[in-house]
Amino acid sequence: VTQKNEDNEITHFIGYISDITSLKEQEQKLKESELRWKFAIEGNGDGLWDWNLEDDSVFFSTEWKRMFGFEDHEIQGSLEEWSKRVHPKQIEQVYNDINAYLDGKTDIYRNEHQVLCKDGSYKWVLDRGVAIARDENNKPLRMIGTHSDIDQQKNLQSQLLESKQRFKNIFQFSPDPILIIEDGVFVECNEAALQMMKVPTKEDIVGKNPNEISPTMQADGKSSIEKEQENLKKVFKDGSIQFEWLHLDHYGDELHVEVTLTLFADNKIYVQWKDISDKR
Repeated sequence: VTQKNEDNEITHFIGYISDITSLKEQEQKLKESELRWKFAIEGNGDGLWDWNLEDDSVFFSTEWKRMFGFEDHEIQGSLEEWSKRVHPKQIEQVYNDINAYLDGKTDIYRNEHQVLCKDGSYKWVLDRGVAIARDENNKPLRMIGTHSDIDQQKNLQSQLLESKQRFKNIFQFSPDPILIIEDGVFVECNEAALQMMKVPTKEDIVGKNPNEISPTMQADGKSSIEKEQENLKKVFKDGSIQFEWLHLDHYGDELHVEVTLTLFADNKIYVQWKDISDKR
């Protein structure tokens, strides 16, 4: 009986050791899986966050903290660490987007906002996340997501908008007639162009080609349509050209103009007119 009990104890002990070994192996596989997962995310330079919605504790990865200039020990694991750094003008929309996802109105949480860095500057990030744990009522209990640094992209967009606005102001308020040609027809003109051509509205110019608004023989004996085709070929070849053009205004009066064509990167042609009738 004693021998049998000892055998049973040995069997149980071996089984216990086997269970521990299996558990250790599972833990090791889990760690390896998490490491691969974190490397896949942070390998792109993205910062990882893991939010427990039950107690608002949040894990922030080292890359997440580094993105905003912080060391590991300088950021605590709470939702407030992130929310207090979101730009005050954007925090309401951020939570609106989070709640829209939590309420099932969107398939993924996604928002672009600025986060306060250690040096006092703000950095634009693309914030995305999904729920990975839910309760029996399908209420999200845990979300994971990433912050992607899009600061350079947003700054370039801002500079582009500023550049476009400056161009728009120059275009609209320039005292010189300016028009834009795309695919062979005028697509825009400023007020000065309307005044020089003596037309009441843009509709008298926009949508028409140069020949339609100046149907007359040019000084070199070529028709306006021949001259138009010739000049368009030249500007696409050389990028910028200048020439004289004989224009008939809205009332049939002749107007001698000096025309400068400049090709833009988007294949639009910037057209500047200068009245040289007195010189002629």
